[in-house]
Amino acid sequence: MNPRPLLVTPFFVVGALAFTTPPAQAGLMLGLDVGPNFVLNAPDSGEQDLDLDQDAGIGIAARLGYQLDLKILKLIPEAKFGFEDPGAPDAFRIMGGLRVRLLEGFSPVAFAHLGGLVGDLEGFAWDVGGGIDFTLIPHLALGAFVSYNRAENRPLNLDNFEGPDAWEWLQVGAAVTFTL
Repeated sequence: MNPRPLLVTPFFVVGALAFTTPPAQAGLMLGLDVGPNFVLNAPDSGEQDLDLDQDAGIGIAARLGYQLDLKILKLIPEAKFGFEDPGAPDAFRIMGGLRVRLLEGFSPVAFAHLGGLVGDLEGFAWDVGGGIDFTLIPHLALGAFVSYNRAENRPLNLDNFEGPDAWEWLQVGAAVTFTL
């Protein structure tokens, strides 16, 4: 008996399964993030009447995106709308960005967003972070995340991208994501 077919057959079976399995859930995604904000840097208030005695606040955000399924990698361009309270100032944040998920079930997640703030803080804002999502049932994932957030409390231009007017905070929170 020739052993060669026995050695080659498993590779054909694995290849056929890998390239013919139907894609996982792809489609519209709705998410909710909530968690405490911990201030890392609070600028001098200048002319604003801000109470800088607090060093923690709350953040809550809704996300709307579309999941593009690339087998083990999921790309999710998304819009993020949220209320931020990094200590004393309150602001509404509108951002766009990208979320990347790896695998199904127990999924590492990375994300980054750019946008702006209106309210007590106004100007350019961005965040970057990561976490873990766990898909309990199809179409529903629960997760935990950590993000670094920065808000420039002034108009954005290249001359003042870095400086003392930037608020920086760390958010640790929970996430719920629905795939429709």
